[in-house]
Amino acid sequence: MDFSGFLAQLLNGLAEASSLFLVAAGRPGPWASGSA
Repeated sequence: MDFSGFLAQLLNGLAEASSLFLVAAGRPGPWASGSA
């Protein structure tokens, strides 16, 4: 895997983890209305 692909995977994972954390913390953002 090249470096840009690795960075894309890393940022995608961080975005998913942070959104899940915010929903679990009880502060859902505008993204939670569609998925949750």
